[in-house]
Amino acid sequence: ITPNQIRADIFGKEPDKNSMMDSYYLPINLIPIATEKSVNKSFKPITKAEDETEKRRAKLWRSIIIKAEPLERPFARAMSKLFKEQKAEVLGNWEKANKKKSAFKLDSNITKESVTQAELFDEQVWIEKFNKEALPFITEAIKTGGNHALTDLGVDEVFNIRNPATEQMIHDRLQMFGIKVNGTTTEKIAEQITIGMNNGESISEIAARLSNIFDQAEVYRANVIARTETMNAFNYGNMEGMIQSGLVDEHEWITSRDANVRTEETAPGNSHLALDGVTVKLGEDFPVGFNYGGWTAAWPSDYNERCSTSPVRKQAA
Repeated sequence: ITPNQIRADIFGKEPDKNSMMDSYYLPINLIPIATEKSVNKSFKPITKAEDETEKRRAKLWRSIIIKAEPLERPFARAMSKLFKEQKAEVLGNWEKANKKKSAFKLDSNITKESVTQAELFDEQVWIEKFNKEALPFITEAIKTGGNHALTDLGVDEVFNIRNPATEQMIHDRLQMFGIKVNGTTTEKIAEQITIGMNNGESISEIAARLSNIFDQAEVYRANVIARTETMNAFNYGNMEGMIQSGLVDEHEWITSRDANVRTEETAPGNSHLALDGVTVKLGEDFPVGFNYGGWTAAWPSDYNERCSTSPVRKQAA
């Protein structure tokens, strides 16, 4: 029935002149049915099976994010606190270094090594601080992901986080975590000092630049670090839980099903949308794009990751 027929038969009103009011509509999504002459040959309606698959994937992703998101918030607060402490140390050391008059030359192109030599920032000390702070959050995310997988599969067991593979994963991740976070900070410090000196800025003006680095880190970087590390650890635990269950051979990529999913248009060579529903054997790499920035392709682990995976049960013999 068309909208104009409803207007006439039910409400006794005159037909609306809008031509779309004389079209017929599908009840599910209100797509107008084309006439025989204007039919779109490429149009392919969603089948019931496809609709059920989408509902299943959306439900799976919601069940994952409900468990993962609460882990991100305290992690982000912990990172923010460290950046705040780091800021106080760097600004204090900047003031001390400039009292020596020989810390930096005005024509210098400041490097990471220059920052270290001027004792603005003891990178090794801060690597250890960040690793120590991150360890319990990464561990908890792995445990949560593992137990999620076992529960999802109906396995009445607790995830074993003490297995060698998981302990090695935590060790390897921490080896990189503190180095990467603090390496980025050191590079930003060197960059801003160089810009300030080349612009002929005063000591206090450059200090404001340094302060801004940490102001941004306390908010933006802290949240991105927490999201990236939480989802990486959760997704590893999720996959390891599938392995421990003994019920799963493969898992499929599940996106967050919203406008923020990376597409080929928004992230050329790193479309996560193209991976949605792709299935691989546990432990094998997903066919990610050439610009994929994750720690591994064996599970979703990209920068600011929001995707996850879902188990595909073994086929009965």
